[in-house]
Amino acid sequence: MHLLRQFRLRRLWRQVGPHLAAAPLWLALSAGPGPVGAQTSQAPARNDAVLATVDKESIRLEEIEDREIHELRERLHEAMSRRLHRVAVERLARRHRGISLEPPEPVNEAQVREFYVRNGLETRGTYEQLHDRIRQHLQEQQRQAYLEKQFSEGVRRGWIKSNLHPPGDFLISVSTASAYIRGNPKAKVMLVEFSDFQCPFCERAQPTLTRLRQLYEGRVAFAYRHFPLPFHTEADEAALAVECARDQDRFEPYHALLFENRAKQYVPDLKRYAVAVQMPDQASFERCLTDKKHQQRLNADIEDGMAIGVSGTPTFIVGGYDERTRQVRGELFSGALPEQEFVARIDKYLLRIAAD
Repeated sequence: MHLLRQFRLRRLWRQVGPHLAAAPLWLALSAGPGPVGAQTSQAPARNDAVLATVDKESIRLEEIEDREIHELRERLHEAMSRRLHRVAVERLARRHRGISLEPPEPVNEAQVREFYVRNGLETRGTYEQLHDRIRQHLQEQQRQAYLEKQFSEGVRRGWIKSNLHPPGDFLISVSTASAYIRGNPKAKVMLVEFSDFQCPFCERAQPTLTRLRQLYEGRVAFAYRHFPLPFHTEADEAALAVECARDQDRFEPYHALLFENRAKQYVPDLKRYAVAVQMPDQASFERCLTDKKHQQRLNADIEDGMAIGVSGTPTFIVGGYDERTRQVRGELFSGALPEQEFVARIDKYLLRIAAD
């Protein structure tokens, strides 16, 4: 297990370390405007574009695109959108009254103070020290939002027609053969969760997931798979324990108890929780845990997660579900997101299924 942890830690750091090192932490706390172009309706670019032919056989974009390439395409699209929108609004402002680049109301002192307090920036410096940086950030944020509003107005009035389209969804496939399934196992849409019992963001996501299961009862299935992070030292044992509980139909109460006790997941704690959920055969549970009966299942979850680009928790895949192959094909996203963001993604696939 120690070698596996070290391998996963090194790979995880290679993936996220440079981004963490480069990001200004206080700025990352802010909730900026949505993706550029989000306020205008843009059909996604086709992912079946032919990039080359070999002996008359096509090589399509979807064959070579991986998650890294897709993220680069998204970043390029965002940068191009920002530049296009500015150039377009500059031209409109020269020709149409009422169109301008600068918002009519400047950022005021109350907004700067509210941002400082809301984001808990006291640990980063005094209000006076951070004041100018916060104001500059808010002004740029306000300017960009106003620019988007002006661009959208130009599109609405027919003055602008944009031919710049965002990349299509990056679709991946993941197996659910070892997953714990909730809801209708014959549902055509499934949400797969990769999670860690010591992860605070995973715990934060649980109430949202509970409401989603109620909202989509019978229409969407929910799968749970493990991805214990290497720096959560008891998360592996907790994952093995819940699989032992699953053997005795106690997955649900045991799962809930683990998230309620993220800081107490040592082996004696795991045995006590089995008693608390009235495990039918306590001795069998303890043997299962001691023998690491489900280590292979846990390893498979970790390996599958890494193969599709999971690097943190919680990570989700939502998409169409093939009951025959037990595969979900859809898009990957991460974080304890607001409920409406889950709903938007799930509804997209429900509409696709209904249209087929």
